[in-house]
Amino acid sequence: MKVRKEVSEFAKIMEEKLQENEHKGGWDNCDNDFLFNRLLQEITELHESLAELKITKGNGKGIARETMRECADVADFSMMISSNLKRKYFEEKSDNV
Repeated sequence: MKVRKEVSEFAKIMEEKLQENEHKGGWDNCDNDFLFNRLLQEITELHESLAELKITKGNGKGIARETMRECADVADFSMMISSNLKRKYFEEKSDNV
């Protein structure tokens, strides 16, 4: 499968954010309710960033870059939930999640 350029570029931002937070440990031991609540927090941060971008006068590249990073945060928490589901239902026979 050929990966679209936009998907590849976005995945790089996602990985960058994950590596920045590597010191916090992984998500394997986080339950999905916790991850979902963090996802909701990140959606709020994305909404705030989009609102800030909307009222920015002049060059908004810095805020746009931060908004793109907020998008990656939302995607990362969605990915963590998906990863936990895959591990629980498709890879292991235990109830770890």
